[in-house]
Amino acid sequence: MKRNPLLIVCCLAAVAFIYSCQKTSESMPNPKPTGGEKALIHLRLGGDITINQSALPGSRKAHNYVFARTLRDSTIYAVDVRIGNTPYAAGVFNNPDSISLELPTNTSYTITAAAFKRGSGEGLYYEENAIGLQYFLNPLNRSLGNKMYYTANDSNFLSNLTYATTFAADTISPYGGFFPELDSYTGSVYFNADSSQTLNIPMRRVVFGIKYSAVNFTDGYLIVKYSNSMQTKYLTPNNIDNSLSIYTADEFRHRDAITSWERILFTLKWVKSDGTTITLGDKELFPPNRSYITTVNITLPTTSTTTNTGIGISITDTAWTSTNVINF
Repeated sequence: MKRNPLLIVCCLAAVAFIYSCQKTSESMPNPKPTGGEKALIHLRLGGDITINQSALPGSRKAHNYVFARTLRDSTIYAVDVRIGNTPYAAGVFNNPDSISLELPTNTSYTITAAAFKRGSGEGLYYEENAIGLQYFLNPLNRSLGNKMYYTANDSNFLSNLTYATTFAADTISPYGGFFPELDSYTGSVYFNADSSQTLNIPMRRVVFGIKYSAVNFTDGYLIVKYSNSMQTKYLTPNNIDNSLSIYTADEFRHRDAITSWERILFTLKWVKSDGTTITLGDKELFPPNRSYITTVNITLPTTSTTTNTGIGISITDTAWTSTNVINF
């Protein structure tokens, strides 16, 4: 029987096209849910965090000093929604009452929330973007919009709090430390969106503290110069009792102890009121457990002889046990 060459070519092309489409569908990730019924999910953050602040004014006032200072002092919230490992939605807020989601039903999601308070540092670093919104760098890389965006494609959003970008001591420049000086909270839930509801996310405080205390300290000031990425501290007789510094550790998101860290090495110097600078000693600190504090006790000399030689000065860590949990 005579076959039509054109018909054979068309059939082969059709088979190849179908096979190609099948292979493509096998290699492509599952599509995001679209259309259909959606559930309105209101988020409520609890656990270690208490929310009692009011909303700030509009976000297009970055050049206003009062607003900028208020924004640094406020709590910044971040919400990440994923289907499996695929980003689905994300948002950055300073008004917790506006955190709500519209999610297609009959789909399972992982929702991760984080809250960042300024604590003892200068707060999360931000810049004004082209449309006048505050844009936060690592670990957010997003603008403050007080709403969820459903075009999320940044898999690094909230993935790691190590080297989170904060304001430097000059309150202008960005600064990245292995242990960022922030008071941070995180929480995550896995659930299936089948109806509108209020979803509670228990938040976990992911910080430790370092505090300094000095005996016979009535003159000049102390300089704590860290050799790593932690910022220098200046202590006076008036502020040393309030010298608690709060640092975020990303590992605390998963466990209560730190297993890998940048060494906390510092040199302590005493600058007397007459301008004399005395190096008191060096110290290495090991990060305490989650929500615990290490206190460095310093005993200054009382005579000129010991002042000149440095004799009689000791630097020790206070013991901390299970009864020493600190509510910063």
